[in-house]
Amino acid sequence: MSLDYLYGKNVSKFLPTKDLIFKISSKTEKIKSVYFNNKSFVSFRSDGNIILSLYAANFFIKSKEFRENCIIVTDDAATFVKAGKSVFSKHVIKCGNNIYPGSEVIVMNTMNKVIAIGKAILSKKMIKDFKFGVAVKIRNGVN
Repeated sequence: MSLDYLYGKNVSKFLPTKDLIFKISSKTEKIKSVYFNNKSFVSFRSDGNIILSLYAANFFIKSKEFRENCIIVTDDAATFVKAGKSVFSKHVIKCGNNIYPGSEVIVMNTMNKVIAIGKAILSKKMIKDFKFGVAVKIRNGVN
């Protein structure tokens, strides 16, 4: 399954299989988005990428493999990240191994709660080495 390819082996086991609602594009007749419990779960981009919602990230965060796509930020930075502000390298405490420029990144606070989702600007190595610059551009924050 694509989720396993993008986010780690066996991540799809945490996907709820019942009560998923699929929205189909009227123009392309392809799956546009998936809803669970009337909440947005995932969306599909035109290039085939799967975009997780914050709601979906909370399901998958239970998977050890999925956590390799996550970063943990300082409590000071967490308040800004929740509001949709970018994550700077100097605020990253821990960084998963599957973070590459352009990949989807789940941002968590020090209590391991999902606070935002964004797109990596830097690789894991660069995030750890740099003490300045944007590491992750946030797409959705919890606020």
